[in-house]
Amino acid sequence: MFSIAGMFFIEKKDVKRAPQEVAATALLMDIDLSTLGHLYVIRASASDPASIEHFVAAIKVPPVSYPNGDTDDDI
Repeated sequence: MFSIAGMFFIEKKDVKRAPQEVAATALLMDIDLSTLGHLYVIRASASDPASIEHFVAAIKVPPVSYPNGDTDDDI
């Protein structure tokens, strides 16, 4: 992850979640997310910059698969 002028960029190849999961997680966490080619672009929230770190951690962890075929990615 790198930042330029208050915007954060995350390479999609480093993300373990599907694009729909990433978008849903951002929406739930009130994070302004857009895509730019092979990057996710985040505009930092001035009210809670730590939420960006939590978001990045959440999308980099792959969903857990259980023996019954279910996963923990239910949103």
